[in-house]
Amino acid sequence: MRVSCAVTSLAVAAMLPTSGQAELRFRVVDLGPGISFRETGTRVNSAGWVLTARPWVWRPASAWNKTPTLSRIFEARPMDLNDSGGMAVHLQSSVGGHRTGTFDPAGRFREIDMLPGFKYRTTNGINVHGDVVGTCVSWPENRGHGWLYRPGVGTIDLGESPDGPGTNAVDINDNGDVVGVHFETDSTGDRYVPHLWLGGVVYVNLGRYQGKDLYPTAMNIHGDICGTSSFLDAPQLRLADGTYIRFGPIPGKFDFCGARDMNDDRWVVGSGSYQGQDRSFLWRPGYGHAVLEDLVDWTGAGYTFLSAWGVSNNGKICGQAKKEGETKIRPFLLEPYYD
Repeated sequence: MRVSCAVTSLAVAAMLPTSGQAELRFRVVDLGPGISFRETGTRVNSAGWVLTARPWVWRPASAWNKTPTLSRIFEARPMDLNDSGGMAVHLQSSVGGHRTGTFDPAGRFREIDMLPGFKYRTTNGINVHGDVVGTCVSWPENRGHGWLYRPGVGTIDLGESPDGPGTNAVDINDNGDVVGVHFETDSTGDRYVPHLWLGGVVYVNLGRYQGKDLYPTAMNIHGDICGTSSFLDAPQLRLADGTYIRFGPIPGKFDFCGARDMNDDRWVVGSGSYQGQDRSFLWRPGYGHAVLEDLVDWTGAGYTFLSAWGVSNNGKICGQAKKEGETKIRPFLLEPYYD
């Protein structure tokens, strides 16, 4: 079933809090310098587990742990995690093989079967029910298809978008709705266009706002979508009611920015640049943008927060930072409180 969706309106994020409200602050949880020279915290859950782009997971009770190795040649790289502690992983071998699967909180692995006729696959997102989405490439057509795995059901081919090639299933929320992206071509070239599979079944093309593209990076339980765009003045947040919110440029804060993750309270985190310097942001409804350094208490002394990659439903934020006196790029974890 196919449904079209019209773009409604654009809002600009610029509201300020009223006086008398408690002030949001963050404390830095010291994760250490990480395992490699350049480390990024890519996702965080409400328990404070932090994933990295490498096969390592940080847990509050045991610090850094390497994801289980399934064989001598396959290394599990965590791609996403849920609040139950389940992880979606991509396994790549030194001889070119690819596998996908999940780890439960106890470290037990379940492989996700490859769809017939496909040669390559990636894992992108997991929800609280253990449903997983990703992308596979058909052979010999070399076209991308989104896929959805449900425990007890198996792997479902979501197919290509009827509106353009190169379909990718990016994320899945706790309602089972999937957000994806495809290419559409016009006089300006190839553009990313977001779409949904509601309930993993009903296809909805979300279209573009005034011809500007949006590559989705995350979707929350309400169906709000955040992402990035090749246009500096494009909206980076699409609410479920069709309202688009533009994040930048923001004088004195960001020359450009892009969103990487969002929680169910519509807190959006991401990164951008100002006068050639990388910096991270948090956007909240009614408050607008804040540079992370402006929200962190004394525990953040000496830190420069280069990019924010993940935000949990209870407000923990992870990403990539530099610390004064160190040469390594390190992962960071921020825990919120109200002062």
